[in-house]
Amino acid sequence: MSNELERALEDIKETAELIHGHGWGEATAGNLSVRLQGKIAFDKSKFSELSDRYENLAGKTLIITSSGSRMRQIASKNTEEYCSIITMNDNGTGYFKVNNFEKDPSSETIAHLMLHNEYEKKNPEIKAVLHCHPDQIITLLHLTTFKTKEAINKMLFSIHTEAQLIIPDGAGFVGLKKPGSYELASAILNELKKREIALIEKHGCISVGKDLNDALDKVEFVNKAVKIYLEIKKLR
Repeated sequence: MSNELERALEDIKETAELIHGHGWGEATAGNLSVRLQGKIAFDKSKFSELSDRYENLAGKTLIITSSGSRMRQIASKNTEEYCSIITMNDNGTGYFKVNNFEKDPSSETIAHLMLHNEYEKKNPEIKAVLHCHPDQIITLLHLTTFKTKEAINKMLFSIHTEAQLIIPDGAGFVGLKKPGSYELASAILNELKKREIALIEKHGCISVGKDLNDALDKVEFVNKAVKIYLEIKKLR
């Protein structure tokens, strides 16, 4: 196992442990992915065709939490048992499963591929995608006041001065969509073309970063700001 892969697995384990500790990964909720630089041997017989082309990911390798995995399992000593590694083919129209990491990737893999494809071209330093279900964020988006990114960002930037440092471009907003759907993935991509975190109505949030720590920073910050807002609201 390469040093890069070992580091990626350790980062996934630590991030899953934090998400589980926060209570943001109930049951099989949440998924993580990291785009790798190195090449890993794959099984040419285990190929999956994709409905779209991800040309910027041609030949690239990604590690992504597997379908049906739980954050508490991913955080265990056997993280690799709950991760999939895929290598895209030479034109980005499908992927091969990497030997020993052959489980099916997350049901929300399309959203991850769309984001990695976008950032590989726009900002290759962004290599990680994180999706989870923070309680306060989900609560906030049940309020009719917060159904636009303008309303959400006005609140976030008024609640905490460090919003300008951690989420300078603010947060995006994605309305109610079916989990795992192409429609949801497309809406997420649209929001994250201009910013690095988006809140998803009655679902949770998704963020990107240079690594998983960077992506988690944004989620923790936004959820804390939302928590403070909800606490203030109780006092009024």
